[in-house]
Amino acid sequence: MTGGQEYYDGLITQGYTPDQAQQFTQQHFPGFTATAPPVLPMSAFEVNQQEVAQIAETHGVSADALADTARHFDANQDFILQPSEVETTAQAMTNTAEPLAPAMAAPMAAPAMAAPMAAPAMAAPAMAAPMAAPVAAPMGGMPMASMPMGVPMAAPGMATSIVMPGNGKSVLVSYLLWFFLGIFGIHHLYMGRGVGVFILALISFQGLGLWWLIDLFMIPGSTNMNRGGQMVIVA
Repeated sequence: MTGGQEYYDGLITQGYTPDQAQQFTQQHFPGFTATAPPVLPMSAFEVNQQEVAQIAETHGVSADALADTARHFDANQDFILQPSEVETTAQAMTNTAEPLAPAMAAPMAAPAMAAPMAAPAMAAPAMAAPMAAPVAAPMGGMPMASMPMGVPMAAPGMATSIVMPGNGKSVLVSYLLWFFLGIFGIHHLYMGRGVGVFILALISFQGLGLWWLIDLFMIPGSTNMNRGGQMVIVA
């Protein structure tokens, strides 16, 4: 297959009519004559001439030329020119976009000379980064700096279990104080929330009862924070 025929076939698959494909191909391949596949004559196709006339008038093309060209756009090859196939043919006939020129074979470029291999750069000795000072992170609500004296630190890669001191607060007692004296905030003092929280709750009647209701869900967590217990340190 010649280059002109390949270019022609590509234009046909892109939706150009045979006449358009022939015209554009001859611009790049003078004297080219397409070897188009045989198509049955117009008498072999079923077509609604009224629909063809309406579509031809809409696109400003000849109805006879539209019907004759539509033979090449019978996509399902049922020998019935559907309105959609006729519409596609009319759009192709009025297509004025010129296709891209065929890609011509470029002359072979001279082989590039291999550049001399650069000597590998000597890697600078890596400087040892200064060891970062350990940062004390909060553990169980208690900063590392405030841990009691005598608590052993975990060795690298090992887990150490220690027992933190607590004040023995009881969740049950906290709930009893909350239920009977909660409107005055007595349970705040028992759980160790501080005098400031107690005074604020007392003068505001527990935020008009809103804080009292919220404590129904917060008492277990607040009490456990002050009870103490086992802590696991992983280094």
